[in-house]
Amino acid sequence: MQLVSEVKGEWSQDIEKEQAGRILDYIARKDFVQLTNEERYLLQFRLRAVLYVLQKSHILVPKLREISLEKMLLMAKDFAYENYDIYEEMKALIQGVLL
Repeated sequence: MQLVSEVKGEWSQDIEKEQAGRILDYIARKDFVQLTNEERYLLQFRLRAVLYVLQKSHILVPKLREISLEKMLLMAKDFAYENYDIYEEMKALIQGVLL
């Protein structure tokens, strides 16, 4: 979870949305003044995919390369089953759907 804390200052869903919004604002001002809300939503979604490629190679991968193998293996232990609580309501809901 430490990695999430380190990365979220540079890369988060909110940051990504804001970046895509700024790009669309720029495009709309320059060329496509009549951009509808639907077009804006669809284009923002696609722009976020483009931004992801950049964020992955310029933010996430460099952060991951800074982490030693030993530390990475320790981080994986955070996801061990015994570290999680069981939410009975969710368990019942899933059982109701699956059984």
